[in-house]
Amino acid sequence: MNTTNRQKQRQTAIHLLRSGRSPSEVAQQLRHSIGWVYKWQNRYDEAGWSGLADQSRAPKQHGTAYPETVRQAICQARSKLEAKAAAKTGLRYVGSTTVQAELEKEGKAVPSTATIERVLRAAGMVNLAVADDKPKVKYPHLQPTAPHQLCQVDIAPRYLRGGKAVACFNAIDV
Repeated sequence: MNTTNRQKQRQTAIHLLRSGRSPSEVAQQLRHSIGWVYKWQNRYDEAGWSGLADQSRAPKQHGTAYPETVRQAICQARSKLEAKAAAKTGLRYVGSTTVQAELEKEGKAVPSTATIERVLRAAGMVNLAVADDKPKVKYPHLQPTAPHQLCQVDIAPRYLRGGKAVACFNAIDV
């Protein structure tokens, strides 16, 4: 059913109601529910004939948008972390999890990591790699010929949220 046919049915319903028919009679005659008749009667009562037109179904507000103050706090926390990384003081992490921890430490609103990444991308603050001044190290390459001849052991630091370091022990039979 196209828009003009729907509009005509609504107008017919109002004409029938205004001529003294009950909503249940109108619903039965037009083969619609009684709720449909009441809906268009209420719209007619509120806005007249123009109230019978189709209305947009788009949301009137986008309730999930973060306020500008939160967006600024995210960008400011990222800038502070980048400054610390450039000065080589503290950890050199500037990702969304670190920004989240920084906001939590400051007692500000803490959005999700996905939201932080979205805000930083919109502000043009992503892919800002910190210059790494360390020279590349070449390690010798060993040639094992049988199992258990060479085990590669590694103790790597991992950082939990908030910057606490934890040592991870990894061993692989090369």
